[in-house]
Amino acid sequence: MARYGIEKEFKPGLDRLINLTDDTSVTVKRLGGEVIGYDVYDPCHKKHLPLLWNNNRETPPFDTAWKNHATLLFPIVGGLRNDKSRTLDGKDILLKGNHGFARTSIFTPVFESTDDCAQITYRLTDSDETRRVYPYAFLLELTYTLKGNALTLSFKVKNTGSLSLPCQFGWHPGFSTELGLGGKRNEWQFIFPDGRYRQYHVLASGDSFLTGKTSDRRLSGPITYSDHELHCTVMYEIDDPANRRCRLFNPKLKRGVEVVFTDLPHLGLWANADQEYLCIEPWQGMDDHAEQEPFDKKVGMLKLEPGEVVVRAASIIPILEA
Repeated sequence: MARYGIEKEFKPGLDRLINLTDDTSVTVKRLGGEVIGYDVYDPCHKKHLPLLWNNNRETPPFDTAWKNHATLLFPIVGGLRNDKSRTLDGKDILLKGNHGFARTSIFTPVFESTDDCAQITYRLTDSDETRRVYPYAFLLELTYTLKGNALTLSFKVKNTGSLSLPCQFGWHPGFSTELGLGGKRNEWQFIFPDGRYRQYHVLASGDSFLTGKTSDRRLSGPITYSDHELHCTVMYEIDDPANRRCRLFNPKLKRGVEVVFTDLPHLGLWANADQEYLCIEPWQGMDDHAEQEPFDKKVGMLKLEPGEVVVRAASIIPILEA
């Protein structure tokens, strides 16, 4: 049986989940509740593989590089036109940039366990600062679980106020295409289960706003996307929970990851050109339309009644073929 451990604040603001038997570790930064390091021991190569972009580094490798690793999204996915929106009942939402304020908030650890896995739960609640831009009371808990060498993130959102709570959330992991093994970005493939997928089309400008057009696509086996498509973000809605999984695989290295998101209906694929990472992003919700709708009507918006709780999860499973 694997033995597990947790190192709380092994560096200021950083916690580590460890599988002591398989020599796998996950580093979580309390700022943003973000996984910034995911190291899996590869027995064939007798070395640790850094699965994430810029793995375990808190500063980007160069000025124009993507600055994150596995961003946490809440209370929106994507952005708002002109950084603002309004609900049907007239409440102003003033969220600047992409993906909301959780990514720049400090999460507090509230639970940990090392019984048959390494597990830690972080909490974020509303404050005077959040209510100025998002006028709702909430509790958000993130539970990271390392079991074997697989990592699961569970989202728990509770409406702690007296108003209906509109919210979206998601995960934004960026995977290293170099992988510590000399991999190249053009060697990697996205692999979907055979099935039908609804693609949401976005503006060609690269700001990811939805055009209002969708198309049904049949996907099967390995797929590659152009740098322009990935920069604009490829977005799918997946009706069949059995198809809510995507592999990122390098057939030359015989290494990769599978992201499983049975609970979450939406998926984004994104990357900046000429940077050695590719993102697989499971979401509950999507960006604004170019012709902005009311905040409550954003694609995939949940509306929790007072006291209501929703729990959704996604997992990353490393692929290490012999």
